[in-house]
Amino acid sequence: MSGKKIILIGLLMILSVFITMSGCATQSGGGENGPQQVKISLVDGILGAVMVEWQPVANASAYIVQFGDGSRFDQSSGEIKDTSWIAEDLYIFQQDPYKPGSKDTYKFRVLSVDSNGKKSKPSKTLNIKVYVCPPANITVTPGNKGQLIVKWEHVDGASHVNIKWGTVNDVGLAAGNDHTFEAPYGQGQYTINGLKDGTQYYVWLQTAAVISQEDITEWYDGDWSKAIPGTTIKPE
Repeated sequence: MSGKKIILIGLLMILSVFITMSGCATQSGGGENGPQQVKISLVDGILGAVMVEWQPVANASAYIVQFGDGSRFDQSSGEIKDTSWIAEDLYIFQQDPYKPGSKDTYKFRVLSVDSNGKKSKPSKTLNIKVYVCPPANITVTPGNKGQLIVKWEHVDGASHVNIKWGTVNDVGLAAGNDHTFEAPYGQGQYTINGLKDGTQYYVWLQTAAVISQEDITEWYDGDWSKAIPGTTIKPE
């Protein structure tokens, strides 16, 4: 299946499962003589899925979402009846061969259509960057001697989690102090062992995904989280 075919199929599907996902990026703004209170949210950076929401327009019979890769509006949802919509597979616009998590910026705007087929002026244009969220709500607490316990919330679509730690607040200097493991569902937890007593460490987490499309398999690492400090216990 070509990239274009994937776009057409993905964009015509309204996947209700995405509505329950928590996004890590949201933009909102008022309208410009078009639909008001438009909001766009990144709900899955791995799949390149963005939700668009807006306030209902009186006498509107349908809506159209226009979007593009940051330089122009070159795609459209077609007429839809709901006041929310999922744009999916956005990364395919500029990725050939298939590669998720392109970190491209996309622009969106919404128009309403009345019963006579007349289109309103477009809403305010909003921009959003498609990327893979790092794990959320990360905590680092001391465990037993030489241990730190790291907990976080699972990222939908993640197949693995990368973790790094070090005594300097620089993820680039944490080479060697790292580990990759399969992402658990629900709350994740990992115990770092062999640390110095009474020492402050910094911990970073990164979401990873292994995605296959036809005969192409890609390993994609998302963005590193911000540094989360934690201090091991000091023996008395």
